[in-house]
Amino acid sequence: MASYKEKFVLKWEISSVMFACQQAAANMKWKTVSQDKNKIVIRESLLQDKNVTVPVTIEVRVIPLSGGTGVEITASNIGIGAGPTDRVHADLETFRGKMHYELEAPLRMARHGEEIRVRQEMEDAKQQAQEQQERKEREMRQMLAKERQEREKLKEAAKIAQEPEPAAEQRRAFAAPPAPQPSLSSPDIVADLEKLSKLHQLGALSDSEFTEAKRKLLSL
Repeated sequence: MASYKEKFVLKWEISSVMFACQQAAANMKWKTVSQDKNKIVIRESLLQDKNVTVPVTIEVRVIPLSGGTGVEITASNIGIGAGPTDRVHADLETFRGKMHYELEAPLRMARHGEEIRVRQEMEDAKQQAQEQQERKEREMRQMLAKERQEREKLKEAAKIAQEPEPAAEQRRAFAAPPAPQPSLSSPDIVADLEKLSKLHQLGALSDSEFTEAKRKLLSL
């Protein structure tokens, strides 16, 4: 009879270890022969491999320990020789690996969830940083545009302030009605008309301004 045994301690509780044994047997497509609180026996299915004539049986016993669970796994079959022994050892190692995989599944899920959370936080932080940068750039463009407008206004005001104002002064001088003159043939009226005409010709007075000033002068 070929037999192989391993003993080890796990940090998980008995209930978790027994559940992992059930899941490992299901993943290997082995059938459960018997089970109680501290022991489970599973057997290789003959339908799984046509070359298997003698099934391997695995028995798992668990013992509660402080801070964990003591585990004893025994794999055996009734075959003799190196072949059956190697197969028993291989099946035990396969079962043990699957049992550990099931025990660590919650930890993997937790790590996976944590990785997802961290990646999401990184993506959110990246998105926020990008939005903040875009907002700063937009505010900077608006500020520069406003500054350009202010400079243009100041430049225009300075240009107007530096321009000579003879035309404006002359227009203001003729805006008030002229002093009364005795008659149209008065030399003063003739002189004023000549001045108006010259200002009009020089462009200091517009057509409408020239006409209005002349009308006021002649109406006296």
